[in-house]
Amino acid sequence: MTMKKIACVFLLCCVLIGSASAYLINCECPTEVAVGAPIEITGTSNIPAGVSFEIILYKARPSVREIERKTFTIQDGGAWSVTFQTTGLEKGEYNLQIPEKLAYPFGSAADTTVEKPKVIQIIDRSTELTISSPMVQNYDGELEIAGKGSLLGDRGVQITVTAPSGSIVYGPTYIQTDANGAFSAAVPVTASGTYKVRFADATGYISTFDFTIRGTAETTPTATATPSGPVLTTWATASRDAPAYFAVDTKAGSVTIATSTGIDWIIEVRDEDGVIIRKNDQGSLNPETVTLTARGGTVYAKVYPSSSTDSGTVTISVQNADGVAVNTAAEAGFEEGTTPAATQASPLFAAVFCAAALLLVARIRR
Repeated sequence: MTMKKIACVFLLCCVLIGSASAYLINCECPTEVAVGAPIEITGTSNIPAGVSFEIILYKARPSVREIERKTFTIQDGGAWSVTFQTTGLEKGEYNLQIPEKLAYPFGSAADTTVEKPKVIQIIDRSTELTISSPMVQNYDGELEIAGKGSLLGDRGVQITVTAPSGSIVYGPTYIQTDANGAFSAAVPVTASGTYKVRFADATGYISTFDFTIRGTAETTPTATATPSGPVLTTWATASRDAPAYFAVDTKAGSVTIATSTGIDWIIEVRDEDGVIIRKNDQGSLNPETVTLTARGGTVYAKVYPSSSTDSGTVTISVQNADGVAVNTAAEAGFEEGTTPAATQASPLFAAVFCAAALLLVARIRR
């Protein structure tokens, strides 16, 4: 959808004794607006500065209903402007009209807005987006945003995140989408409450969704332990037979690497010392997340589905890094026999294993 604009002319005629003088109001107004985006109207006029008019927004169908009216005043040079908000309005056909003023009666030949209202279509683009991440999430320091846009393709989607306080905490920033329009991002948050996420693309505003964060952090993390900086993302297709491999150019400090949702992914991260950390405890509804301490070098990630019958596109999000990219050469570092450390093994299991081994040796010596 492209924003179409029409140059609409409101012609007002002032009938004078013995002569007639015509007044013009020229305006630039959209013919299509997405629900939630403002209707911005600007223009010029040869009417004297200081003169005010009303402009009314009507719902045209199925029955005429006034939505809102506003007053605009002609400024020096003839400039004027007015804005209507569309949040909460139904999609459909709307009219803009300027009522007649006694001091400036419309002539019989005038293109009056009452007789010839200007038509605006308000459309609902929210149906283009499907959100797959939970709309209510428990506080863990990040807001997970994932979904799919039916018309996005691989052209990206722009997101802007507004905190409960009303301040923008992320964006407006374009994040990557795959060929199917799927996207994923993990945005750092510091408080619970309702966050508004605004979506747009190259053609304009799409919709805004509310995400609620519940609970608070149990402890306040130190500055060195908290990932910082923008969230970087990239994507690749992955299956059990053909995992996706990524290289992450880290910054010094705590680095967080997370998968997208929708498939039960397994993520393995090989740190700068060659230690491999493996995570698979979130299922398909939440991202698999690995946080490690880096020295500013390169770490590698391997992602594949838990089920051999699953395959799809995985997006990884990285915080506190200078870059992230697909890197098939990283496969060698994850080959069997090269893993120098187990992945988050239980200390209790290890202790029981050692005790059993000692008991077996004692019995053999008898």
